Amino acid sequence: ADRATTRFLEVSCEFCDDYLAGHARRTGLASGTTPPGTLARLLPTIRADIAHEGDRIRDAGFAHFHILRQGAAVEENAVPLAAFLSIPVETAREIAATDYLFAD
Repeated sequence: ADRATTRFLEVSCEFCDDYLAGHARRTGLASGTTPPGTLARLLPTIRADIAHEGDRIRDAGFAHFHILRQGAAVEENAVPLAAFLSIPVETAREIAATDYLFAD
């Protein structure tokens, strides 16, 4: 009987190795003393795990699921952003055009 609508926005980013190494350290998977070779072997697993989590969410078939993709054209990202935020496409286009939208 709840009239609330839950919306999902996946922000699909291209994670560089430095970001993933920092993530490994922040989450305790690695430390400042983890040898570079060990960290290099860990990064593909972290990258695959992030992709797997996204796949599981997409495969769940949630209604109102939208994806914002790094590297996509502003026009491509404006539509899902407008739907997710319930705003006009013109306003979403302005947000999607933000230079630092995907910056860490």
